[in-house]
Amino acid sequence: MAVACALGGADRRPLFLLSADGWDAAQLAGARTSAIATVRVTVPGAGLP
Repeated sequence: MAVACALGGADRRPLFLLSADGWDAAQLAGARTSAIATVRVTVPGAGLP
């Protein structure tokens, strides 16, 4: 499940994606199942998030 995303890096083209197995904090506590993935986009971000 996607939780958050943000453009970053020096050229604002890497898209960082945070994902987790669910929304329930009690189930996720200590599970270490979240992940951060990156994808390079063709159109850079503008301004601040």
